[in-house]
Amino acid sequence: MDTSIVMRQGSSGYTKSIKIALKVFAALATILVIILVAGAVYLSSNFDHFMQTLTSQIEENTGRNFVVGEAALELSLNPEIELKDVSLSNAEWGSRKQMVMADSLVIKLNLLSLLFGEILFDEIRFVAPVFHLETNAQGRGNWEFLDVRLPIMSVDHIEVNKGQVSYQDGMTGRKTGLNIDDLNLQKLSESDLQNVEIKAKYLDHFVKINGRTGSLKNWLENVPFILDININSTDAQASVKGEINQPINFKGLNIKINIEAETLSSFSWLADLNFPPVGPVALGARLSDQKNGYKLDDFSADIGGSNVSGPVEIITTKTQPMVTAKLTASDFDTADFKDNVNGDMTQNSEKGSQDQAKQDDPFPIFSSKALPLGALKHVDADISLSAKNSTMFAIPVHNLNLKLLLENGLLKIRPITAELANGSFRADLVINASSQTAKMTANFLADQVELGELLKALSGKAHLDGGKTDVEIAINGQGSTMKELVSTLNGHVSSVTGKGQINYDLSLAGENLIFNIFKKMNPFKEKQETTSLDCMVARFDIEDGIATIDKGLAYESESLKILGNGTIDLNSEKINILLSSKSTVARFLQVKGSLGKPEVKVNPVTALQKGTSLWAAIMTGGISMAAEIVFDYVTSDGSPCEIAQREITPID
Repeated sequence: MDTSIVMRQGSSGYTKSIKIALKVFAALATILVIILVAGAVYLSSNFDHFMQTLTSQIEENTGRNFVVGEAALELSLNPEIELKDVSLSNAEWGSRKQMVMADSLVIKLNLLSLLFGEILFDEIRFVAPVFHLETNAQGRGNWEFLDVRLPIMSVDHIEVNKGQVSYQDGMTGRKTGLNIDDLNLQKLSESDLQNVEIKAKYLDHFVKINGRTGSLKNWLENVPFILDININSTDAQASVKGEINQPINFKGLNIKINIEAETLSSFSWLADLNFPPVGPVALGARLSDQKNGYKLDDFSADIGGSNVSGPVEIITTKTQPMVTAKLTASDFDTADFKDNVNGDMTQNSEKGSQDQAKQDDPFPIFSSKALPLGALKHVDADISLSAKNSTMFAIPVHNLNLKLLLENGLLKIRPITAELANGSFRADLVINASSQTAKMTANFLADQVELGELLKALSGKAHLDGGKTDVEIAINGQGSTMKELVSTLNGHVSSVTGKGQINYDLSLAGENLIFNIFKKMNPFKEKQETTSLDCMVARFDIEDGIATIDKGLAYESESLKILGNGTIDLNSEKINILLSSKSTVARFLQVKGSLGKPEVKVNPVTALQKGTSLWAAIMTGGISMAAEIVFDYVTSDGSPCEIAQREITPID
């Protein structure tokens, strides 16, 4: 058999089949066009009836009034319907008359989909919509309609321009909201999983969301809704993976969340709070819901040099959100947050005076900026923290434990316990920020802390070896700024340091002051690299921001004994202290000037008179008259340290 003939015959049959198929498809296409044109003509001629049907179907399925001010049809194979002044009424119990309003709603219908028994919208576009979402006292949402039964439908593109969303919690009364400049949802479908792309602008910040989620049909039918999306903004990224078992009620959550950002301040715009620029930031948790709120399992946070982890619960059934947590940390560094102490975390709070240049003191220490206390009024908390290694103000701290309670602006951090510089400390802090003027009380106890270790941590140099120190502080004050707070302080402070070895190679600012005192007390004494420290005492009472040192400064070494009196005015930031020594050339020194830059001057002994009030002498500049009183104690049998400690009483 001639195979070539067979092949030619087969080829001819194949070509004939293709021609027949093309004719069939052409005929079907012609019929399809006719149907689509007919459908378009029908829609045009019966548009009023179509709108009546659409309105009744929406009202029947939602149980709400659906109102359209004006409707227009643009006829094509994919007709465009524009509805102006659209509104959907709120639930009967709602706080507002309308749940949804929009300047216009544009719908592009795909007529071809109707041939297959489906409804496909090429585009749904909202212009200036307002969505008011709320719950009642029983927790029911106004978006929970009647038994909604929708036909199979899908949307290829949803767009929102200049939208507003508000939310009011009927159980707590809390209100929140956001503005959306532009939002786009692309490639939506009726399948169980769909591609999602959202480009939005919120408070001048661009946000892009992409990934896969469950369908609109899944959400409306309240069946498990899958989430696998990535969120990107200018300086932060997040991933959300998991599912919502009851999406309409937002219940049955099982979602893994991971967030990364350059700094904590990257979230300031989102929370409407001024967070400090601490970073980098890495957060992770598994979110689930519970009866009274939400739970974060496997929670971890790495912020700057700190890392914390532990279970976190967010209670939403109270007047305001409450956070409960039991956290542990291998490292915790408060130095990352120190620069924010003088700034307010609340963006809308009233700032204190910023004009530092006009102060009398050219070297101010205490800021007039508002303290960061506004955030304390927006959330309640019950948090415990245990940290193996911590850093507080550049000082290493070990085995830190604290308990934090916050309710209606009243913050209690007590107790705070830790190991510090081969010793231990305990502290209590209470801040009442419920009113505009905050009130503060603080107690601090340090036991056998090595002063040398603290100085080394601050300066990086070993200026003092040893120097076991006990510290007791009990103070209280009030104010909205640091300057106001210290200006109203009341309480007392005492510090007692034991034996140690002093290195005269001093470089810290505060130590330079001490070095200058030593040098001026005896300028002729040959400088020694080291000298022994026998004891050192600081004791003063504080009233209305003025620290009074009544023979409460003392220093003893093998070659030098010093006793001091004076005042420190925290309001004006002025210091005025008289020092007297028994066995030096310059028996009397005056430390005077600003706290930021004090000066040490020799005060000659002239016209000494007894029987004059010490404080009258100091305040009027009669240092020489006060000097004799101080000097009498130095020349007595008792040591300066014993004199300075005479009225120290332990804090209860």
